[in-house]
Amino acid sequence: MRAIPTVILSIVGLAAGAVGPEPWTSIDGGPGADPGTCPQYFLHDRPVRVVPMPATGVSRIDEVTFVSTEDGPDGDSSREIAFTPDGTQAVIINAQTNTMTFLDIATRTVTHSVTVGEYPVDVAVTPNGQYALATNVFSNSLSVVDIATHTEIAQVPLFGEEPYSVSVTPDGAYAVVGVINDAVFSSFSVVDLATLTEVRVIDSASQGAIGGYFTPEYGIFGDTFTQFALSADGTKIVYPQRFNDTIYVYDIATGAELAALPTFDQPAAVDVSSVGNFAVVSCEGSSRRVVRVDLATNTLGASFGTTADLYWSKVRVTPDGAYAVTSQLNEIEFVNLTTGALNRLSTGSPGDIEFSADGQYAFVSNFSSRIISLATRTQVGSVTYAACAEAATSPVANIAVALNNRFGEDVHIYNINGASSSLLGATLTGLPKEGDSTRELAMSPDGQTLFFGHCTSRTAGFMDLGANTISPLIDTAFRTLDAAVTPDGAYAVTTNADGQTVSVIDTFSRTRVAQLPVSDRPSRVRISPDSAFAYVLTLAGTDRIHKIALNGSSSAVVATQLAGQTGAVGYSFSEFSGIGLSPDGSLLAVCRSFDDLLRLIDTSTMAIVADVPCDPTASTDFPLRVLFNHTGSRAYVSTNFGDTITVVNIAGAGSSVITNIPGIDSPLSLDLDAAGDFLYVGTAGFGTGRVCVIDTATNAIVKTITLAANGTIRSTYLSAADGKLYAAGSDNDGGRLWIFNANGAGTTLDRSIGLSAAPADLAFSEAYGQAIVSLPVPDGVDIVQVRTLCTADVNGDTLVDILDFLDFLDSFGNCENQPAPCGTVVDADFNGDTIVDILDFLDFLDAFGGQSSGACAS
Repeated sequence: MRAIPTVILSIVGLAAGAVGPEPWTSIDGGPGADPGTCPQYFLHDRPVRVVPMPATGVSRIDEVTFVSTEDGPDGDSSREIAFTPDGTQAVIINAQTNTMTFLDIATRTVTHSVTVGEYPVDVAVTPNGQYALATNVFSNSLSVVDIATHTEIAQVPLFGEEPYSVSVTPDGAYAVVGVINDAVFSSFSVVDLATLTEVRVIDSASQGAIGGYFTPEYGIFGDTFTQFALSADGTKIVYPQRFNDTIYVYDIATGAELAALPTFDQPAAVDVSSVGNFAVVSCEGSSRRVVRVDLATNTLGASFGTTADLYWSKVRVTPDGAYAVTSQLNEIEFVNLTTGALNRLSTGSPGDIEFSADGQYAFVSNFSSRIISLATRTQVGSVTYAACAEAATSPVANIAVALNNRFGEDVHIYNINGASSSLLGATLTGLPKEGDSTRELAMSPDGQTLFFGHCTSRTAGFMDLGANTISPLIDTAFRTLDAAVTPDGAYAVTTNADGQTVSVIDTFSRTRVAQLPVSDRPSRVRISPDSAFAYVLTLAGTDRIHKIALNGSSSAVVATQLAGQTGAVGYSFSEFSGIGLSPDGSLLAVCRSFDDLLRLIDTSTMAIVADVPCDPTASTDFPLRVLFNHTGSRAYVSTNFGDTITVVNIAGAGSSVITNIPGIDSPLSLDLDAAGDFLYVGTAGFGTGRVCVIDTATNAIVKTITLAANGTIRSTYLSAADGKLYAAGSDNDGGRLWIFNANGAGTTLDRSIGLSAAPADLAFSEAYGQAIVSLPVPDGVDIVQVRTLCTADVNGDTLVDILDFLDFLDSFGNCENQPAPCGTVVDADFNGDTIVDILDFLDFLDAFGGQSSGACAS
């Protein structure tokens, strides 16, 4: 047991006897406590704000807490989709959230979400419509979901590790699962769907991932896997092994290897004909061949050349068995399986190839999905909406569904009807409202509330720090690229690039009060110091600055001005051309990235004041971010490709470059200290990540700190309260927060802290001493407690002193051995265990001793 200092015990007795509590009265004048409840007293005239305390009483320095910003069972990282046999539902598997979701085709809404095993990546439906099956890579299991009740009724454990693909025999008796193991000694598991048990393991050639995709802006990623197919009679497995140029045939009943057929280079995709007892395999190497496999004799048949390299591992046999349809870079090609005649069609990169229920059309998914007549092998329709990949077609109606899973987390529903084909609708792949790809952050002026915007799920939200609770999500629009809160705290603003809108949100009611159409592709936003206006950059079409008057539901775009050619850099979570406001709000600076200019705009008239060349001697500067100094007399510009910081003298139409400071690889973040004496530059170049310190009097680099392990900085915050620079980014080990002692030429790296994942943005709460980073994957934020939270500041005056001690003693003296909550200015249940006892007193002493003499946040 911890010893209690004698002097402290003396104070306890003195305080308990000396302070005469006065009865508390409720607002309406009635008694404040009912009989039998803990009475409440105040030492002050009225209650004062108290910072919420964590459950443990004393915060832990550098503790990282991940908080999800999702709301309910989301549908994140959708991988595959399949129809039920009656065509009423489509089943979607979502890898990141371990869910199987059900799309109602008639209403075009997701109606159910079922939790399955860990990291599911494939889905199949039994022919009788009873079960939907999911392969769970990290649970080493096959989930069996009853479609009628939308419940998981079993997780069948599988021999081996990392099951990734599943097919069902045509009679519905068995599921065949591809299992990666170590990707050298792979296998197939055969699951009896009557008993829901694994009944056979078939050793196979190497299976597993052969590539993948990654979309930096959204943090979306996924694997592409080897393929196998089952024969039409359900007795054999056909597996092309691309690394040893062999096609294998296995017997499902016995597990025997029936054939190992050497073939052309890189056999990848496989499909089995519904007629004729054969399979086709596309070879993606230099041979450009399609191979026919006779499944009656387990031998190679004819092979056919194509006119271009085969890509994307897609091949399909037409319903009549006459043609193979292959995917190429921006085309599909029909291959006559008798004559070898070719027919090539431009479609854009094929996401998938599926056939309509009536056998008349091929549906080729893409940004502009194409409808191909199988009779004439010509394009007869096109539907433009959004990029989509994996697709499925209804077995009973000419309906297709396709996943937009490379650039979002949506599912599209299409009507297939030749030239009259159309988009029927689109929705998110999970139950609404989703919280996907948490990207942009903004802090309330008091540092107690975090505002966040989601890049893919068309929502934003608020988190109350301390309790870390999230209020209901708010509808915005697709692809939020920036967020801001007004200095007076009244409004939050998001730019929704592909929604072509700007959302204005009332922070008090936490509701969207205006949705303003702003074309084309709104990206950056800055708020005027008086909170009256938002300035938004659009970076597609004719790039513009839009001036928005912020006035609740009456908010409106009141003026626009040409911005010049702006754009983006393809870092993870892409970085867009920056804008900046002078401290008095009179001047807006725009990084005309592709023009290598800094445009200055008078915010009152929206007139162009000057275009300042960032470096007349270079053609690849690409100014990316801009920061005014505290007086507005200078602007600092990070010229990302030119590896320089450009210093601009701000003098109206006579504004000009003072100097360029070279030798800073891929500069990105810019921070000035409170005195304006030093500029801190964070760099984003992989392998050259560093912090460079520039003396603003001499415009010379006075300190460079190189980050270890290929660290690269994404977002920064310089605290005037503790003189530290907080930098969020990533290195070889993942996400990281670096903390620097910002001291000009004496700047040093204090420490670094590992994060849950790679961050996209950083916000800082001075009230709580927390650095908060957004994590597009896995849809949330990391809260890093970088300073001791002043849990001992019970009276909320931002100081930990004897008054706090006396106030806590008063609460404790009145509440000892009482159930919580109980107390005067503060709940005496300091450790949060629902009872006020000696442990609360000891924990308070620990906190008070550590906080009364050191820096902490209140």
